[in-house]
Amino acid sequence: MEQASNSAVGSSLEVNLGNGDGTSVVSASDITPEIGFNLTEETTAVPSVGERKPGFWGFIKHAAEKTFRGLEHVSEKLADFLGLNDSRYQWVLDRHNQIREQEEEERREQREREMDEQARQQAALETGGVQAASSMQSQSRAI
Repeated sequence: MEQASNSAVGSSLEVNLGNGDGTSVVSASDITPEIGFNLTEETTAVPSVGERKPGFWGFIKHAAEKTFRGLEHVSEKLADFLGLNDSRYQWVLDRHNQIREQEEEERREQREREMDEQARQQAALETGGVQAASSMQSQSRAI
């Protein structure tokens, strides 16, 4: 909720960015063009995420949140290390993919061999045709 009000002292503008409890009040006199926000003692900042609220229950809540986040992080790293996040039959899938890649590589090599063989046959036909044509020309000249 955002509220703007003119205070009686001078013509300074105060903006309340809090949720009605007055946790963040910034006045127009606090803003300097060279520096930006000039936080003074009467201005309080809104607690950011992860900061605790004052008081005993704020401390307890903050400690519980930090403990939970820490344990959650550690448990996720442990589960990754132990492989608990993998699929139950991941080894079967890995083996299947490995076999498929090997078969594809064999097919690719077979196609390359066939193309090489066809190129050799084509070259032999062309050189054989050239040799036959040259021998025919030499025979026709002899006649």
